Amino acid sequence: TYFALADSLLHGTYSLYWQLPVEVPDTFRNPGYPLFLAIFRAFTDNVVVIQLVQVALYVLAVHFILRSLRAMDSGSIARNIFLLLLLPSINILYYHTGIHPEPVATFLIAWVVSVEVTKPDSYRRSLVMALIIGAAFQFRSTLLLLPAFWFLSRWLFDRKSFQWRTAAIFVVAFVCTTLPYAFWN
Repeated sequence: TYFALADSLLHGTYSLYWQLPVEVPDTFRNPGYPLFLAIFRAFTDNVVVIQLVQVALYVLAVHFILRSLRAMDSGSIARNIFLLLLLPSINILYYHTGIHPEPVATFLIAWVVSVEVTKPDSYRRSLVMALIIGAAFQFRSTLLLLPAFWFLSRWLFDRKSFQWRTAAIFVVAFVCTTLPYAFWN
């Protein structure tokens, strides 16, 4: 279904049934992953290229998590435990070499955690985080409530130093990233 949606995007519509005279618009799957696939399908039909990019995104996600752990002064033991926990994770091989949106969403979540932990609190950081989470939402709709959880956790843990303006920028920017798909639906 992801390839059919990607091909439909290349033909100017968003439908599994784009070949029919009257296509039925798809509102079930967010367009992020089909758009990701369409970028590659515009140049090649080779699935191996997509799989290699997804594996590279996995390696980058691991790098972002290790960088986040280093920034939190967790020490090498925590980083080594994290790496040891990855060894028996057989689902990594399944998802990252298949045609699934999870590898890209995992990369984006690892990236946003890295930005949260390594960059100082600022308007720019809030905007970048909102854009990354907004992109992640386009891949996995289950991430819709992630900004709300982020906002509440930041407010609960940083009450005295909570930056209302940067949090408001974060929320408004995230909502703006969801509007195109919301209007489509």
